[in-house]
Amino acid sequence: MIPARRSALICPILAAALAFAPPSQAQQTGASAPAQMEAIEKAYAAEDYAAARAGLLELATAGDALAQARLARLLLDGRGGPADPAGAVDWLQKSVQAENAQAMVLLGQLYLYGAAGLTADTKQAVDLLTRAARAGHLSGMVLLGKLYQSGQGVPVDPASAARLFQKAADGGDATAAFELSKHLSRGSGVELNTAKALTYLNAAAEAGHIEAALFLGLAYMTGQGVAQDKAAGIDWLLRAAEGQNPMAQRLLATSYLQGDGVAQDTAKALHWMTAAASAGEASAQSNLGYFYATGTGTEQDFEQAFHWYKKASDQGLLRATTALANLYEAGQGVAQDLTRAGDLYLEAAEQGEPRARARFARLVGTGRLPAPAGPQGRTIIWVADLLLDSDAPSGIAAEEKAAILSWLQGRADPEGNNHATAQSRLGLIRVQQGTAAQDTEQLEQGVALIKTAAARGDAFGQYQLALLYGSGTGVPQDYIAAHAWANLAAARGMAEAGRSRDLFAKLMTPEQIAQAQTQARTYVAEN
Repeated sequence: MIPARRSALICPILAAALAFAPPSQAQQTGASAPAQMEAIEKAYAAEDYAAARAGLLELATAGDALAQARLARLLLDGRGGPADPAGAVDWLQKSVQAENAQAMVLLGQLYLYGAAGLTADTKQAVDLLTRAARAGHLSGMVLLGKLYQSGQGVPVDPASAARLFQKAADGGDATAAFELSKHLSRGSGVELNTAKALTYLNAAAEAGHIEAALFLGLAYMTGQGVAQDKAAGIDWLLRAAEGQNPMAQRLLATSYLQGDGVAQDTAKALHWMTAAASAGEASAQSNLGYFYATGTGTEQDFEQAFHWYKKASDQGLLRATTALANLYEAGQGVAQDLTRAGDLYLEAAEQGEPRARARFARLVGTGRLPAPAGPQGRTIIWVADLLLDSDAPSGIAAEEKAAILSWLQGRADPEGNNHATAQSRLGLIRVQQGTAAQDTEQLEQGVALIKTAAARGDAFGQYQLALLYGSGTGVPQDYIAAHAWANLAAARGMAEAGRSRDLFAKLMTPEQIAQAQTQARTYVAEN
């Protein structure tokens, strides 16, 4: 299995740093002068890159393949002298010709990412990484396995990826162990085996793989694939957080905030949430905004709340956009600006954020914002849902409800510039209120509005009218009419209307169903 050390995997060249790990026999062709290479390694460790570069150049010129590969890394990084990408490529090509696997991996990455002046060439990259993997280079196996995962330069092949990860993991590579654990846990390219997946995940985490520590922590916290042990979960999350993993930092902060698996500590929650937010984790930025907005673990500071909510909103986090709009609406941490608040609410609402939809509808329905230009149906539905939807925010004051009803009435008025969508929604509100208050007049008003909307082709109105006929609310019970109106609404795409129609049919004779179908066809022909 894997020794307790970090993986020697070479990262993508754009973020890589030179590593002087002892090469395996498969990685080195020819023997470097041991004393000279040792002196070079000491110079590098002391950050005397100029001396390391000079020493490597001497060995590389003499034909040492390992020195050529290492010199190329210094030239790419610009350490010990100016960066020289073209020179680096030349030395890597020489080293590859001498069958140095380390050079194959590095040159393969350059081709993969189109770096160092090379044109991106996935075929060349795959060829080089395949040669390195066959030579036993662990990082080459891992990188090639990831290409088989993604289908970059090769067909997607989970089985080949898993075989490469297996070989590299058993050779001691932590990243390979982590990737293999994912294949085993999902049954991707291998037989599903959660116990084995946990073994490799644990090995990777013990070897210092940060993401593995995060996932192992999550597994212990949730009891997924392992007996739940929150103390162990916190320990692994802490390791990952200390390894600068932003998600682990956010999860650890949440655990400290909630006292989940650890003693509640808002100061530590603030510390780790700040770390994750500063690293750019959008959810952490939004959470940190909440900390400052509510004074959780710190002094209340709406300007800081605005700062962090905006960062998260800029990353597309809808709840942060909604919170940012709240601050604009209230004038907290920023000058009050209802127009800007409305724009932000609408932006989030259009992407499905229910709280933003409700806040936007509330501003429009109470007259604090004008309805947006263009078709009004969507806005009418959102405003009406404040009084119809059980998920709508509670605590709407009586005067606000009156304003919302007045707004809907203005768009449902049969004598004015009315909208069938407003008529059907306002009609249902009147029916519900009239039924609850046993107010016959209000019930009749509601039924009349729903009938008008249904006759105009409003699917919601047609479905509500079907339900009224089916239950005998405000109209005589009539399954034929109920079936007909439900059928019409279903034809307009309302799936629940189709289900109701089928239920009505079970209570009807074949002759009644035929009559209902005739009524529906007649309506369609006449309209």
